Amino acid sequence: MVSPLYQKRVYVDTSTLIYAVETPQVYPGLQTKFLDLFARGELTMVTSWITFAEVLMGPPQTRDAAIEAGYRGLFVPSPCF
Repeated sequence: MVSPLYQKRVYVDTSTLIYAVETPQVYPGLQTKFLDLFARGELTMVTSWITFAEVLMGPPQTRDAAIEAGYRGLFVPSPCF
């Protein structure tokens, strides 16, 4: 079944990413359904450089290289920059 959001752009803020990546047990659907749509290319994630900076603040403090790598894997530079 194709998502009704297929090939749409969705703005994602900091808290959504943190919940999806760092605490999937709180909202399991964010990781198992929402982020999978991005991974499969069915959705395009749009966010800000502020969100990028905010999500990358925590992993070095907790020394969690896997979480940092996960965040970095989500971001692809825009052709505007």
